[in-house]
Amino acid sequence: DLTVDELRGLVDAVKYLEHLGRLKTKLRLAKKQRDFKAVKSELVNGILANLPEKVRESKNRNPTQWDQFLDTIGGLDASLLKIEQVVDWLDAGDASGTVSKLVWQPIADAQTHENDLLVEKVGAVERLFKSLDPAHRRRLTEKVHIPEVNTDFTRADLLAAALNTGSKSNLDKMLRGEDWSQQQLDAVLAPLTKADWDLVQGLWDTINGLWPEVEALQERLTGVKPPKVDSSEVKTPFGTYQGGYYPIVYDPRRNRDVAQRNEKSGNLLFENSYFRPKTAQGHTIARTGYTAPLLFDLDIIPRHLAQVIHDITHREAVAAVDKLLQDDTVRDAIERVLGPQVYSQFRPWLQAIANDRFDNRGLRDWDKLARYGRHTATIMGLGYRVSTVLAQLTGFSASAEMIGPRAMAKGIRLAFRSPRAFQDSVAFVQSVSGEMRHRHNTMDRDIRDQIRSLIGQHGVLAETQRFAFHGIALMDQVVTTATFLGAAHEHLEQNPGDEAGAVAYAERVIRLTQAAGGVKDLSALQRGGEFQKLLTIFYGYFNALYNRLRTLGRDIRTAEAGDLPALLSRALFLVVGPAVLGELLTGRGPDNDEGWVQWLLTKIAVFPFLSMPVVRDIASALGSGYGYTLSPVTQFGTTFTKLAHDVEKLNAGEPDAPKLARHTAELTGYVFGLPLGQPVGTAHALWQWFDEGMRGIPVQETLFGRHRKD
Repeated sequence: DLTVDELRGLVDAVKYLEHLGRLKTKLRLAKKQRDFKAVKSELVNGILANLPEKVRESKNRNPTQWDQFLDTIGGLDASLLKIEQVVDWLDAGDASGTVSKLVWQPIADAQTHENDLLVEKVGAVERLFKSLDPAHRRRLTEKVHIPEVNTDFTRADLLAAALNTGSKSNLDKMLRGEDWSQQQLDAVLAPLTKADWDLVQGLWDTINGLWPEVEALQERLTGVKPPKVDSSEVKTPFGTYQGGYYPIVYDPRRNRDVAQRNEKSGNLLFENSYFRPKTAQGHTIARTGYTAPLLFDLDIIPRHLAQVIHDITHREAVAAVDKLLQDDTVRDAIERVLGPQVYSQFRPWLQAIANDRFDNRGLRDWDKLARYGRHTATIMGLGYRVSTVLAQLTGFSASAEMIGPRAMAKGIRLAFRSPRAFQDSVAFVQSVSGEMRHRHNTMDRDIRDQIRSLIGQHGVLAETQRFAFHGIALMDQVVTTATFLGAAHEHLEQNPGDEAGAVAYAERVIRLTQAAGGVKDLSALQRGGEFQKLLTIFYGYFNALYNRLRTLGRDIRTAEAGDLPALLSRALFLVVGPAVLGELLTGRGPDNDEGWVQWLLTKIAVFPFLSMPVVRDIASALGSGYGYTLSPVTQFGTTFTKLAHDVEKLNAGEPDAPKLARHTAELTGYVFGLPLGQPVGTAHALWQWFDEGMRGIPVQETLFGRHRKD
């Protein structure tokens, strides 16, 4: 027992330690404040030096209809701008400029770190499951009846239950939430084998491997280490296992309160201009006494890893960039040179980045339906499509617009000296650029979302869907590797020795000239809700086109007479090249009754309008002669209607077997997410060839699946 004097001494010691802690915090905050002022000053001075022209505020308290119309156009325009394009304007085209360094690069680096960690950790989980023999993996879906709790489980459910025995906290919540005794739990876990328990320990180790980074981040930001859920040993018939942390996830289907809690936490993360962007941080919060029935689902593992990794890599960057952009001086500088509508895009952009890995299984049913429709339309429209693969080659023209034809030619020569040289070029580019290392998963929003939905999924369907975009990725790699080398070489010619700047510039060229699907790369319209995303399916490249056209327009307004040849060259590579080559590469040349001149003029005139959603569909319909389609998802309804007509003809005794077969296969693809678009088009072309007497070899029709309008 302590005496009164000893107790007083202890209190004094605690107060002294508290005083030292507060003093240390004050000194740290004061240094941060000084650093922030210096950074802010550098940013503002750079912006005003690069873009001295001012956007004048209207002094009219009662705007006219014309003013309102211009505001609407300005808002629509801002919603289509990539933030990186805005940053590029603010830095006057310098990829190593102040705004790039302070606003863009922290987010880009965070994405690279996230993707590297995902490859490491999710890959480790996949290797653990693949280490099981094939027969064992197949048995994971088998049903097992446990009479002690009168419940049917799959063997995968039993693994999830076992994962909740690795800490006293999880074990207690599971027993109370499920209303089980220890004897009942033992009966639930009895069917597990040694291989199962080895897998469980491997999963615990993988999940717990992230803790040092979680702890370091929390201490760095708050000065306090987060509470850790301690593991506890688990005794099994096959020995004692070390145990480990596993996320507590309650089953919303078995408890209404859980569903309400999930909805409330989700609402806190929804994009709202009044909330500061913040990543999900549930893994850093101390456990409470609350409990409910648990969700036994192994899909929790990849979702949890993705969410924790996103927090580790993005929380600090998002907070720092948001603090800088919300400063009144910085805001005033950006609004003075680009206007308030462009500035207003920054915070929603950061919110979207912060929420990118939020578990959105709580989507409303209509949103779920829209997302599923988008995924299946992506599979049908892009999966294994020869035309889409070849269309990637038009990216050479888009790249030449930004870096110039000489640099583009240099990149092609460097990349394709020999087949071996190309492999070496790919390896080199991926070793120096995180953006290029993970581009196959981020080159398009819809492909990215589809691949992300397959994380942790196995089986023939999942592998078929996952592989469906490899052709596009390989051809994109051909274009982007050459573009990267050409852009980097151009930068090094102008800035000898600046290798970091060369990488930053080359990555920017890739993102601004080709489609890019990382959340940081999307315009506001592309980041919208599921129904809004239906309007922008297959829009990634055309959004890049819109931003490059806007940049070309800005450059034209400030150009002098001597700049005209360069501007015409850029327009040629940006519009004429892709408009014409894209059609020819994919077998969509002029029809027999259409002259070449008319065809060329039509394609060139229509192409710029393809950069605007809704307008692109109208322009495409006018240019092709086919009917107007608001979104590729509506092809489901169109195909369903056609199939219904085919069935009517069948019932009337006038069957059209080829159409019936084709429309049945297409509808099957849309319903089940099967990549049948290319096979169906090819089969239909071959059937027509056979039906017409097999005259000639229909190479174009077979490759591109072109068929008569019907």
